[in-house]
Amino acid sequence: MIRCVRVLFGLALVLVGCTRDEKLENTTFYSREVGPVLKETCSISPTRSGCHVGDGNGNAFGNLSMESYDAVVKRRDLLVDYGPYGVPGLLLKVVPPYRIGLTNWIQAPPVLITTDVAHGAQTQIDFTSSTYTTLASWIENGAQENNAPPAEPVLNTFRCTERIGSDPLFDGTVDPPAADYATFRSGAGPVLVQGCAAGNCHGSMANSLHLTCGTTDEQIRWNYFAAGDYVSEDTSSSEILRRS
Repeated sequence: MIRCVRVLFGLALVLVGCTRDEKLENTTFYSREVGPVLKETCSISPTRSGCHVGDGNGNAFGNLSMESYDAVVKRRDLLVDYGPYGVPGLLLKVVPPYRIGLTNWIQAPPVLITTDVAHGAQTQIDFTSSTYTTLASWIENGAQENNAPPAEPVLNTFRCTERIGSDPLFDGTVDPPAADYATFRSGAGPVLVQGCAAGNCHGSMANSLHLTCGTTDEQIRWNYFAAGDYVSEDTSSSEILRRS
């Protein structure tokens, strides 16, 4: 019995001595799930000689390198819905043609067009595949390296401006005759000022949508005039909403 115990103890020491002290390699969601997909479909296809890969001098086809997460997120503009298409730019060329309605602030009903945004090297990702779903879900979740919700950015804002913009069509002496002006004055106008009119945002005179502090009648009229270029007859298609 004692001999058996000694044998078992010795065997245990041998097994412990044979184990390797290995550390698990640190990986990210991007390196496991997203990076390989982009590399296979966009970096080495279709010629296998290199497509969306940097040339070492900061250049890549389509001004987009997919060699790493850091390279991809340099084009954050491709990871948000593109214009009225309702699809991120990175995936837009994968989606088959579909019909969308385009409107502006004076035209109704919307004009229906059929999209045809074809990829120059043909589509490498099947729209109906799990690959597309993986990419779409990752982008929808914020396109983070570990697929975690992005931290809320901390933005230091400057005071809004009292300065009115300049446009020959703007008359700041009387209230606009439109029926919705009263609603803008009491509701939408203050919301725009609070959320958008900071001096380093849409309060800047250099911004194409310049907003004032909205503290005088003339400033409110200007804000209404300026915002009018970004709304359409079809409310949900208004650019001012699509960008919010």
